[in-house]
Amino acid sequence: SCGLVDYVVLGEGEVRLPRLLHAIREKRRVRDMEGIGYLNGGKIRINTVEDFIDPIDSIPWPARDLLEPDRYRIGKRRSTMLVTSRGCPHQCAYCSARLVMGNRFRPRSPDAVVEEMTDCRRRYNITSFDIEDDNFTFDLGRAKALMRLIIETFGEEALQLSAMNGVSFASLDSELLGLMRRAGFRAVNLSFVSTDAFTRKAMKRPGAGPADFDEVVESAVDEGLAATAYAIFGLPGQTVPEMVDTLVYLMARRVLIGPSIYYPSPGTALMAYCREEHLLPADMGLWRSSAFPVETRNFDRLDLVTLFRLTRLINFLKGQMKAGELAEG
Repeated sequence: SCGLVDYVVLGEGEVRLPRLLHAIREKRRVRDMEGIGYLNGGKIRINTVEDFIDPIDSIPWPARDLLEPDRYRIGKRRSTMLVTSRGCPHQCAYCSARLVMGNRFRPRSPDAVVEEMTDCRRRYNITSFDIEDDNFTFDLGRAKALMRLIIETFGEEALQLSAMNGVSFASLDSELLGLMRRAGFRAVNLSFVSTDAFTRKAMKRPGAGPADFDEVVESAVDEGLAATAYAIFGLPGQTVPEMVDTLVYLMARRVLIGPSIYYPSPGTALMAYCREEHLLPADMGLWRSSAFPVETRNFDRLDLVTLFRLTRLINFLKGQMKAGELAEG
C-alpha cells in the first residue's frame, strides 16, 4: 500500500483488464470481481483468480501495428515474441508460472500459431520468432506437429526460431530436436537445475536426471543445435560442494552453462520457506536475482558471486576451444 497503485490485475489480463476498466468508467464496484486487487478503507483486498482463458486461440493477436518493427530485432531479422501455449502442470517449488497462468496446459492449435506467424511475415516481414511458453514441449506430439507445420509452410530453416524462456529436457527427444533444427532453431536452452537428486526432489522437479540430460544434449549436438544448460545456484538447502559438483558436471558436457541465481517469487512454496526461516532481505528491492538475495548457513553472497564468475570463465574457455578439443572433453 504505497499510495501509488489503486488496482492490480492477477493472472491473465486480456479479459480482466478491460472488465476492470469498464467497471471504473461506469462507476460500478469492483470488490466482487475475481482476479482483481484493490484498496478498501486503506487495506489491501485480493480477489483470487477463479478461471483461465480457454481456448486461448480466442485471444486476439497482439496489436503489432502499434510498434515500430525495426526496433525489435535479433541479429538483422525483425523479431517478435510468440505464445503457443499457457500453463505448466509441474509444481516446481521456486517457480511462479502456474500462479500466473495456471497448472493446466492450454495449447493453441498449430494451425492458429502458423496463421499468426504467416501474418507477421506478410505484414511486417518478421522472420524471427521467440516462443515464450511456460512449458513449450510439455505435449511432445503437439510440439512435433507444430514444427512439422512450420517446415511445411515456410520451408526448412527459412525462419529463425528460439525459446529463450527455456525448455524442459524431461520432455524432449531426438525426433523433436531434429524437427526444431529444420524449423529454424539454432540453439536450445535447457533447464537443468542441479545434479543433486535430493535438491531436484525437494524442488519438485520432473523425474528426469543427469543420464536423461546427457542423452538430450548428445541428440541436440548431433542435430547441429548449440545447447545451454541452466543451473540454479543459491536455493535454500543447497551447499557449496553441491553447486560446485553441478558446475563441474556441466563443464564436462558439450554445453554452455547458464548460471541462474535463485530469487524468491511471491506465492511459491520456496518463498514461504524463505520467509519462515528469515532468509529474505528486509528491502523488497533486493529480492531480485542480480542482488544475490538469499544467504544461508551453507553459503553466502560471496560464494554465489564466485560461482557466477567461475561459470563465465568456463564459458569463455569453452568458446576458445577448437571443436575437436571440445568433442574430446
